[in-house]
Amino acid sequence: MKKAKKGKKGKGKRLKKSSHLKSKIFLIVISILLITTLILSLFETNIFKKDKNLKIHLKDECSILFNNLIHSIKTSGNCKSICSLECERKNLEFKSINFTKKENSCNNCDCYCK
Repeated sequence: MKKAKKGKKGKGKRLKKSSHLKSKIFLIVISILLITTLILSLFETNIFKKDKNLKIHLKDECSILFNNLIHSIKTSGNCKSICSLECERKNLEFKSINFTKKENSCNNCDCYCK
């Protein structure tokens, strides 16, 4: 009996299948990473959080001048007008403010936009 010769064609097909499978797995992994990155970036830009209020803290830059404390945000009216502009700048709707006047420190001004 003659032995059948083992050809190199079998090995070549296996190598092609193996490299084809590796490239498919590589493409699937890259696709999953891209989709995950896209979804995370959508969450970071608050696209899915439109209904929630956004809190913006405005810093009252106060300083001492002639032994008096001078405020950049003096009253709740100042706080409200600055907040309204800040919400508008971010293409959001102004909702409310939380203003706290302090005697010996800088005032607090928190804005809430929707």
